[in-house]
Amino acid sequence: MNFKNFLIEFVFFLITFIGYGIPSIDVALSNNGDLSIHEGEKIVVFAPHPDDEVIGCAGIIQECLAKNGEVYIVFLTNGDHN
Repeated sequence: MNFKNFLIEFVFFLITFIGYGIPSIDVALSNNGDLSIHEGEKIVVFAPHPDDEVIGCAGIIQECLAKNGEVYIVFLTNGDHN
């Protein structure tokens, strides 16, 4: 798949998410800069390669799921070419 096809598919993917009405995330930063996830919140994680979402966002993903939230993960590549 070339970059142009990837970009077209990615734009359609984003339009689909917007069409389903996923709300913007109201994430609050505490005084010390920590993120706080609220009950039932939805988050989207953009990961450049498969497994990067776990390396970079595992704590936030776990916290969101523990509070009955929904997590959507978008992989920007399939990882074939490192």
